[in-house]
Amino acid sequence: MTADELQAMKRARALITDPEHWTQDAFARDKAGTRLTAHDPSAVSWCMAGAVIKCGGARMYAPFEALRAMATEKGYERLPVFNDYSDHATVLAAFDEVIARAEVLLEAEAVLSTDSVEITEEPVPAYT
Repeated sequence: MTADELQAMKRARALITDPEHWTQDAFARDKAGTRLTAHDPSAVSWCMAGAVIKCGGARMYAPFEALRAMATEKGYERLPVFNDYSDHATVLAAFDEVIARAEVLLEAEAVLSTDSVEITEEPVPAYT
């Protein structure tokens, strides 16, 4: 997951922090509860996937894959099933878990990319 994708995940989590801004069985809903697309300007609540789409776009493969993997680890066949059969606190905890994992991986990648290993050519000792 890239740093931009991680930021989109954090925005998605923040978007649904208030239970009134989270929904089930739809990507998004308006005030009347009508199902909408995630980008609809009249949307006031979103499911997990809808929040990611709203905050980062539908082509954010890594965030969707990370959330899907987490849902599978918890015994759910798909992310929408996890969202629709979990309570709000569980959904937020799942976002927190995926975000924490991504932060660790990004930090490790940063360390590995900045650490340089100097290789010097020294004579190989002869063992007899």
